[in-house]
Amino acid sequence: MNPSARHRYLATAFLLATTASAAEPIPRIDVTGIDGARADNVRAHLSIQREPCDLSDWRVKALQRRAVQETTQALRALGHYQPEITTRFSRTDDCWSLAVDVQPGPPVRITRIHVELLGEAADDPAFIALRDAPGIAIGSRLDHGRYEALRDQLVTLAADRGYFEARYVNRALRVDPETLTAEIELVLDAGPRYRFGETTIEQDILRPAFVARFLPFAPGDPYSTDDLLRLQRVLEDSGYFERVEVRAQRERTDADRSVPIRVTATARARRVWSMGIGAATDVGPRLRLSFEDRRVNRNGHRFNADLEAAPVRSRLTANYLIPLGDPVRERLSLQTELRHEETDAADTDLYRIGAIHQREHTEGWRSGWIETRSLSWLREHYTVAGSRDRSSLLMPSWGISRSVADHPVLPQRGWRVGMTLRGAASAVASDTDFGQALFNTKLLYPFGQGRLIARAEGGTTVTGEVDDFPASLRFFAGGDTSVRGYAYQSLAPRDADGELIGGRHLLTASLEYDRPVYGRWDAAVFIDAGNAFDRVEEGLKTGVGFGVRWRSPIGPVRLDLAWPLDEDDRSPRLHFTMGPDL
Repeated sequence: MNPSARHRYLATAFLLATTASAAEPIPRIDVTGIDGARADNVRAHLSIQREPCDLSDWRVKALQRRAVQETTQALRALGHYQPEITTRFSRTDDCWSLAVDVQPGPPVRITRIHVELLGEAADDPAFIALRDAPGIAIGSRLDHGRYEALRDQLVTLAADRGYFEARYVNRALRVDPETLTAEIELVLDAGPRYRFGETTIEQDILRPAFVARFLPFAPGDPYSTDDLLRLQRVLEDSGYFERVEVRAQRERTDADRSVPIRVTATARARRVWSMGIGAATDVGPRLRLSFEDRRVNRNGHRFNADLEAAPVRSRLTANYLIPLGDPVRERLSLQTELRHEETDAADTDLYRIGAIHQREHTEGWRSGWIETRSLSWLREHYTVAGSRDRSSLLMPSWGISRSVADHPVLPQRGWRVGMTLRGAASAVASDTDFGQALFNTKLLYPFGQGRLIARAEGGTTVTGEVDDFPASLRFFAGGDTSVRGYAYQSLAPRDADGELIGGRHLLTASLEYDRPVYGRWDAAVFIDAGNAFDRVEEGLKTGVGFGVRWRSPIGPVRLDLAWPLDEDDRSPRLHFTMGPDL
């Protein structure tokens, strides 16, 4: 037989064998009288289901008796100790079937739960919380799986929190089938809690003293697996390392129960260039070129520069970052920016240089909030309503913000809030006096099969004549992230000739609902309202519309069609944006 014929023969034989296997009959098992988890558990316990179709007659009776025993065990695991079980075996033309009818009877109820902690765990808040809320309630139906989960959870918690000598003095599940009651007793002697010993971090790119500032624990602190995971996460997120391995060296534990920790960190590439393209209706197509030096020196200083070019706005920024006390939560940035912007409202050429101190609080009511203090010097040439002017400001500012989300890229629930205060004084290296307050917030909330998205932004300015105020600090509304249906920065007070001049105050709000429609695609409807104004009676402008969202791996891509309700021309406007929801 030649090779070609042999291959055809083997392929044919394989196809016939596959077809025969696919058509081969299988036994049928029906469980009646119960459903859901109880029926599934019975089926999972029945060993007869693994028997072939040509099951011998002499084995049937034994397998039926075994099926009753296995069904009894499956029901006991879920709290039914007095079931009535009947089986019926029958043969079909090509196989066999087994019918299992179950009358489960009343379930066993939990009447007592006793969880006792001995050793140092008796005062450990994590153990106390589990003891007080074990996940099993008095009066609930007995479920052996929940009991075993609680039993194992106590042991796992002990290992995670450094109670390496923990053992059960007593662990029992006592069931009285006559009274249909059950008692749980778990007495755990956790013994002493081990402590962190010295931490060794193996890396050769940064000063050891600097890397040690990332440690969330010190020698002598109580051992915790969560702290080890936190250490690995902060080192990976620091941007300095490609791979981080953290290991507790239990085999080297000291007589005083101190566990040494060994960290091995592999460096990331030091310098990196990147290029990206994007688009938004407000600024048009956008090209971005970035450079980053991830470690300028062994003290962890960083440098990055970004060049962004777009028809409406182009800018060059540079940032020198210095980690402070806790390098994860506190930093000083020395920044500079060159920006050129041309809109229907203003043409601006701006130069800014400044220092920004940023710190995330970890204690008290401010825990989780990021506080930002800055001092910048601004030089701006601008043309508004045909009039060209320039301004110089030395501008201190203070802000606080916080963001909470259930997913870093595609959250379903979360919120963001921020406030900034800034100003300048003509007596201190500035051309004008002003004070300004800004506020923004956004809320994501699951509703039905989708999400409600609410946002608001506000600002107010105390100053003299608006004409003496830099264009970049005046308020304008309208656009992709403001009031959709209106052009970018097209809503603001106008002069006698109808030219936009910007306002002292700003207020915008939006309510949106989106929901999945197919795969990673969502549909959305929304209403936006807002305006930039000098007087409240100037009123708000409203836009309504609908859109589609694509949940990309790097964040939502949005395409909206919006109609202005307060314009003579109510033609729809297209809005395209991309980026995170929070």
